[in-house]
Amino acid sequence: MPKEMTEKQYNQAREVLGLSIVGASVLGISRRQAQRIAAGDAPVPGPLANLVRLMVAKNIKPQYLEKLE
Repeated sequence: MPKEMTEKQYNQAREVLGLSIVGASVLGISRRQAQRIAAGDAPVPGPLANLVRLMVAKNIKPQYLEKLE
């Protein structure tokens, strides 16, 4: 079972991926939810943490996700 992702870890990963808070909507979350997670007002959901970790580990660019829509 993966560890929880903290706000700090999420924000660091988001920066590595080159995503703004608003641009994080490409990860399948709403703009508001992205803002709440980045501010630490909401926990990082497990599936989102897994996706972000995978993207960082495998160097998957956010633009790839946009092509899947």
